[in-house]
Amino acid sequence: MQNTHKEDSTSKTSVNKKVGDSSHPKQSTPTGNQQHECVWDNQKIVWLFVVGAVSLVVRLNAISHPSETSFEESSMGEFISNYMKREFFIEVHPPLSKLLYAAVASLFGYDGSFEFLRVGQSYAGSTVPYVALRVFSAICGSLTVMAVYATLIEMKFFLSVALLGSCMVAFDNALVIKSRFILKDSQFLLFLILACLCWVKFRSLTKTPFSPNWWLWLSATGVFLGSAMGVQITGFFVVAIVGACTVFDLWDVSGISRTAKHITVLHHWLARILCLIIVPIACFLLPFFIHLSVLTNSGSSDTYMTNEFQSTLAGNEVTKLATPIFYGSTLKIINKAEVIYLHSHRHHYPHKHEGKVSSQGQQVTGYSHPDENNDWMIVPEIEDPPIDYINNRIMVKNNDVIRLKHLSTKKYLASHNVASTLTNTNQEVTAYSANHTADEEYNKTTWVIRITGTDELFNKVSYFELEHKLTGAYLMNHKENLPEWGYKQREINSGRNRGDKSLWRVEKVTPKNAQNEEVDTANYTGFEYKDKLSLWKKFVEFFKLPYDRKSPLLEPSPYLAAPTKWPLLTQGINYWSSEDKLAKVYLICNPLTWYLCILSLPAIILLAALDIFVYLRGGEFLHSKEKRTLYLKGLFFLGCFFSNYFFFAGMGKPVFLCNYMPCYLFNILVFTTVYQIAALRFKILNNPAVVGVICSLIVGVFANYSALTYGTTQSEDYFKALRTSRGWHL
Repeated sequence: MQNTHKEDSTSKTSVNKKVGDSSHPKQSTPTGNQQHECVWDNQKIVWLFVVGAVSLVVRLNAISHPSETSFEESSMGEFISNYMKREFFIEVHPPLSKLLYAAVASLFGYDGSFEFLRVGQSYAGSTVPYVALRVFSAICGSLTVMAVYATLIEMKFFLSVALLGSCMVAFDNALVIKSRFILKDSQFLLFLILACLCWVKFRSLTKTPFSPNWWLWLSATGVFLGSAMGVQITGFFVVAIVGACTVFDLWDVSGISRTAKHITVLHHWLARILCLIIVPIACFLLPFFIHLSVLTNSGSSDTYMTNEFQSTLAGNEVTKLATPIFYGSTLKIINKAEVIYLHSHRHHYPHKHEGKVSSQGQQVTGYSHPDENNDWMIVPEIEDPPIDYINNRIMVKNNDVIRLKHLSTKKYLASHNVASTLTNTNQEVTAYSANHTADEEYNKTTWVIRITGTDELFNKVSYFELEHKLTGAYLMNHKENLPEWGYKQREINSGRNRGDKSLWRVEKVTPKNAQNEEVDTANYTGFEYKDKLSLWKKFVEFFKLPYDRKSPLLEPSPYLAAPTKWPLLTQGINYWSSEDKLAKVYLICNPLTWYLCILSLPAIILLAALDIFVYLRGGEFLHSKEKRTLYLKGLFFLGCFFSNYFFFAGMGKPVFLCNYMPCYLFNILVFTTVYQIAALRFKILNNPAVVGVICSLIVGVFANYSALTYGTTQSEDYFKALRTSRGWHL
């Protein structure tokens, strides 16, 4: 292999210029050469396709084996089936990768009929195009290797060093496994490295700003940054690193020595805002809109969404369960903020409590369990002539004046200008026996029902507020417990600080004619919200869904490991095992590549520290090209590595090794940077023979563990030896 590449030097200032001085054009961005675009000669182009072909062959080898679901593949398969059946689901990760796989499955005629229930299910006899889906993943994996090579070439690394970095990615056992199964990681890594490649390419075009190529690579950077986040939200950390680079870039561009015209500076700022903020956000959000547009049928995750959202899905339970509520029905009323029923009992508020004086009226509380004391009959206000709700079916409508009769005590829900037990601002809620308008307490027992989303009140689905007609206060769950005399039940009071705690719905209804429930629903034509949720409102609700509802808790597993233990490579993941346990797919990295990369982390930090120390002492440790490689390239990759690693380290809980793959990819690039610096100093390291020996060792170690990568049958002694020598949980 003959290397004809020479790195250009564009800096005309002293190589001893302090690192980070933004007045120096070469220090304005941590990637690539700022003035000259890389020239791709025939040799580099040929090697690009050789790298791609070799990596694809490695990944396609025995791609149909195993013909069973693997770890994580079963989950992705379930999501693909949901798309095919258009059944709504939610998941912790953004939907782009799942949509891509679903598109491939659709092209091959998959109908979603296969139920992915567990690891080890056979694909035999199913319509799942699992080979095509795995091939798609393998193509993404091989494109990742090509993008790594292209990035290093664009950053003006030696050709031999670029091939070394590509070899480390192409022949890493874990990265090969990740791109041989139906997993999101191959697309995630591809989009990350493509974003880096496009950014480097963009930075090489600074002498021709606003040219078509300049716009192409800047916008492509934004597209791939947004796509990476669209697969996994941790792609944001690379966005942050590119954002930091952009700040330095704009600082440099804004200097009068670089850009004379103010309007040109403004154009530079607007271009970056458009391509590196607006475009990534659009690419990140677009898959969510597609996700919601495709999934129009009721599915397994309906209950996480509001009733309004569920009602837009075909076959949902909301519209099936929704029945109109008529006066005279008995209701169990539950609060929206938490599972608390409106409750009352025969006990009264003490005359003096918490330094206050009460009305000594009947207690009205919130109770967390079903109980007969949760039963309230809804009746209209007393009018003249009286409303005959006993002999006529009269629906409860929005803005009706209603009364709630507690069945056990025969008293009516009421409120008045007496401070509640736990507040000084809200009113006490109690119950009175006011059966006639002439009764002194009658006006305290009337409430205006404010129904949300519908004109009538429906069981299960209608949320409503009860506004006290006399005082204008709203019935609410205070979400704090009463003292012992209130049996530690929730305080129910009325006030004006509205929200979820003032919203209620009917959990259960017993019609007034309980012996013939069909009487009340015989002519019912179906429930429908007055204002259906638009796609935008559905998106907002979906996007705001709490993280803990999307992310299932990790069950205890022997394959979980704390991020602090990842560098030791003591734990992998068993992706698949045959029934006789003599064939396994075990996710573990190429040990040689892994440990070389781990050692490169302190090495690059030490290089920077020594260079700065010697500079402060008035000397020179690294030469000009070495400095540019270290500070403009190495620190970029190091920042990408640490931003991803510290996210998982900061979680404070064990996770799977597969979460380390983005860090690992950038760690390989950190090692490649260190090797490039060494090759600039020691020319022997750029010798094709030396690089060839290192690549051969990497391939040899890969081959040694290839049985765990491809799931080929081995003896029990083989696995026993690995358990003993490596400590892996095989």
